[in-house]
Amino acid sequence: MLAYLKNGASVALDFDDYYIQEEWFGADDALAFTLPASHPQLPDMMCQLSLTDKESGQAFLITNIDEGDVKAKIDLDEFREQMFLSYTNGSATAMATAQQVLPSGWSVQDFSGSTARRTIEAEGATALEILQKLPDTYGIAVRFDRKTKRVILRNPDTMAPSGTYLTEELNLRKRPVRSQTSEGFATRLYAVGKDGVTFASINGGKNYVENHEYSDRVISAYWKDERYTDPQSLLDDAKKKLSDMAKPAQSYECDVADLAKIDPARFGHLSMEMYQAVTLLDAERGTRLAHRVVQYKRYPHYPEKNVVTLSTLPGTISGKVEQSYQAVTNQNSSFQQQLAANLQGVAQTIVGAKGGSVKFIQDEKGKPTGVLFMDTEDEATAKNILRINHMGLAFSNNGSSGPWTQAITIDGGLANQWIETWQLTASIIVAGILQSRDGKSFWNLDTGELNLNGVFTSLKGRMKAVLDGGSLSYYIDDALALDLDIGDDPLSKVLLRLNGDRTKCQLQANGVYLVTQDGKVLGRMGVSEDLGGNGLTGYLSISRDGEEGHGIELISNSAFTSIYVNGYPVALSAGDGKPSITCGGIQFDEYKDKKVSVEYNATIGKNIFVLE
Repeated sequence: MLAYLKNGASVALDFDDYYIQEEWFGADDALAFTLPASHPQLPDMMCQLSLTDKESGQAFLITNIDEGDVKAKIDLDEFREQMFLSYTNGSATAMATAQQVLPSGWSVQDFSGSTARRTIEAEGATALEILQKLPDTYGIAVRFDRKTKRVILRNPDTMAPSGTYLTEELNLRKRPVRSQTSEGFATRLYAVGKDGVTFASINGGKNYVENHEYSDRVISAYWKDERYTDPQSLLDDAKKKLSDMAKPAQSYECDVADLAKIDPARFGHLSMEMYQAVTLLDAERGTRLAHRVVQYKRYPHYPEKNVVTLSTLPGTISGKVEQSYQAVTNQNSSFQQQLAANLQGVAQTIVGAKGGSVKFIQDEKGKPTGVLFMDTEDEATAKNILRINHMGLAFSNNGSSGPWTQAITIDGGLANQWIETWQLTASIIVAGILQSRDGKSFWNLDTGELNLNGVFTSLKGRMKAVLDGGSLSYYIDDALALDLDIGDDPLSKVLLRLNGDRTKCQLQANGVYLVTQDGKVLGRMGVSEDLGGNGLTGYLSISRDGEEGHGIELISNSAFTSIYVNGYPVALSAGDGKPSITCGGIQFDEYKDKKVSVEYNATIGKNIFVLE
């Protein structure tokens, strides 16, 4: 139940179809619901109104209202009150860092077991922004319990595997939606800390680490982080970072009937929570996977509607996009700190340069018209030259004869081989090709060719489309409505799936299937290759309950045609086309006192039933 304050009194919201979405970083937890336009309490809903979930004790602040759609984020305003200027944690542990910035009345409960000491620094940051650095810095997860006022630290990697499993035969309402990406894939990582620190001295002379568990290819990447001064810490974290980079990130979104909450007495052993290792049995793909719960969308009053997202990496794949955005826009993010270090290095290259010479360029009257800054005393031998005149600046790495590969003109023009900047804002960007670092994703603006490697999601109102390689899925209000999947094997993979409330229609290359939401086949029609060498075999079956042998089945090929009722053959036609009848018995309800026999009638040349 949700409650809020109105005129100083707690008021229960007369609506229970809401969900709470738990995220990898607890400060991102959200609540959402949609009130009908006629709901009498809709006018009470307004931004910054606090809603308390009575079951968990968590409080949420409304952040967005669109007609009846209400969205809220967990209320952690206490962690945003104080600004820590010129902050450093003094290379402390995760627990000590959290304790340094806690608001009054809050405590830390550390289940992570982490004793690693890392440095976190910021020119200015709130307590929440500092705590937000803990997952990446220490490899842990952070949750917030407002009811007990605790910040809880966990290390998912040390959590023992659970016995919880998900399968379409038991607690999956439909086939899981898989997302996979190899963006940023690498098998070798070069790592550098502050002042050029490496771990080569303790790593056999190698300033890199390798991981070939997934691929034998050598794909190199570079990582520099000024927070590291200890070679051993740099080595440990480089191995952990590469462990994530060296395999594709894969996640499954699963619509589950949360049986542990529906019937705790029978299914309490199938409980689920954030960071838990859950086994996914995917019968259609023939896989058995153990992934962690990285997102948990739960309906407190309707656990049969719950959705869990499992992944090989912390957080959802789609969540990585939001993290990247935050990294770019948040001045205290590790990305911004790294960029600052890179810019400082570029500036130091200029400020720390020694030697060279300056030459003034004059016209025929001896009037200065420009200046040359050179790396030698003589223009004839100089290679690196900066030329300045009233029209701008030009740079050459090949002497005064050029080519001049970089330039800044007085009218604002810029020609450069590479640019490193904090943030790029533009009204129009004129470019040839926009390309990812690994070259797998690119957009050729001249030809219109677009290639995106990974998962592409398009959102519009209640509609969502997800393109993942050979799979295209359409959702309405996060419920799968249509699924198109080409697959590697067109003869066995689902090509088209139409999803209804109780049943779904699957169109494959070899037939059409009518399936219930719990996976039972009620009807099918199609063809398959006969193993006896009789070519293609056509089949048609209708089942009353989805169980094998419960219904009618027709099978036909070049050698025979047969009809089965409840698994028993009732008619068989061989290659000559003449049918034979096989059955356990025949009953005529209107002639229960008569005996029935089969005799040959010479007049018509056929067998007939005779009543005695």
